[in-house]
Amino acid sequence: LLYFIGILPIFFIGFLEDVYKEISVSLRLIFIFISSTIIILISGSVIEDADLKFFNAFLQIPFMPYIFTIVGISVAANAWNLIDGLNGLASGLSVVILFSMGSLANLEGLSYLSEISWVVASATLGFFLINIFSGRIFLGDAGSLTLGVIIGWIGVEISINSINVSVWLIFFIIIYPAIEITFSFFRRALSGKPATRADNLHLHSLLYFYISAKFNYVNSNTLCGISLLLFGSLPSLCILIFNLNYIKAIFGIIIFVIFYFIFYYLLLKSVLVEKKPF
Repeated sequence: LLYFIGILPIFFIGFLEDVYKEISVSLRLIFIFISSTIIILISGSVIEDADLKFFNAFLQIPFMPYIFTIVGISVAANAWNLIDGLNGLASGLSVVILFSMGSLANLEGLSYLSEISWVVASATLGFFLINIFSGRIFLGDAGSLTLGVIIGWIGVEISINSINVSVWLIFFIIIYPAIEITFSFFRRALSGKPATRADNLHLHSLLYFYISAKFNYVNSNTLCGISLLLFGSLPSLCILIFNLNYIKAIFGIIIFVIFYFIFYYLLLKSVLVEKKPF
């Protein structure tokens, strides 16, 4: 019940944005931080060990573990909201990641976390099956932000309550939405644009433009959603198939980021050649 109360602020502000489309980005961010803070204070779960010495030295600063954890969960919420533009992408990736996290929690003897993960994943799967084929229902801000917060919190809980699961393994699992929001932030900032202003230069946007122009597919939205769902699910499959420690997970993150930027560059170049309007 207490966790549910913690999620209410972010669901409430997301729902208002879905209905009225007039909620400012600043106000939404405030409510996201409120929900993240409530959940952290209720659970007492904060990241104090990141396996690397310079990160751990950073986390020794007073209150920094709380700030770092709250910001991390808030970024996860915004990341899921960012990728919620294609049929099945945000919901499908949530299902894959939650089942993966549930499996990790189960292996570590954290039955309560595995149950929560699998229940939320199963509920989201029902939504995904309708959304991926028809697009008649959508997550919106209420759904995507809430899923992001839940996934962020479960990841924190697993990493701090298990011996074998590092925070880097969790970060590797959610690397696709994480790199999307991080790259978008710096791309806009370096180009002199407000970091919170929406644009059509995300990876999923470029892929949609490319497939729409090249293949004239009857449902480009769904095809793009499935394609990026498979791409974003690769880290989860690696986690479940291979016995990765935190060092291997860091290498996996680096490799994924390299492929992301190669993919992004090729798509951007192709879209510009096609002179597709943004």
